[in-house]
Amino acid sequence: MKKRQIKSGDAAIYRVEIQEMDLNKFYEIINDNQRTKQQYYTLDLDDTTTERIAAEQRSRAQQKYRIQRQEFRASANDLQLLLIRRLQKTIITNVQDLLQISDIIDRYNQ
Repeated sequence: MKKRQIKSGDAAIYRVEIQEMDLNKFYEIINDNQRTKQQYYTLDLDDTTTERIAAEQRSRAQQKYRIQRQEFRASANDLQLLLIRRLQKTIITNVQDLLQISDIIDRYNQ
């Protein structure tokens, strides 16, 4: 039997030459593959291999988490600095305003 891979929608199906196969079986394979969006594969692995693969996956996930946390901290620090600078300008402006208001009140009270 010759097989060739054909892309069809979400699933890749294998079409076997129709002469070599029952037509009903052919349509059954097509329908099954079109309904399947994601295929799961089982592998026969020993415990040490599965533990090693799981450890590698955990390591990658932890590294990704660390990078995201560092990026978040950096952006939070940048935002804090920006906010502090704006507040300093506002506070200085308010102090100057308060001095002017104080001068006006002093003149009025005299």
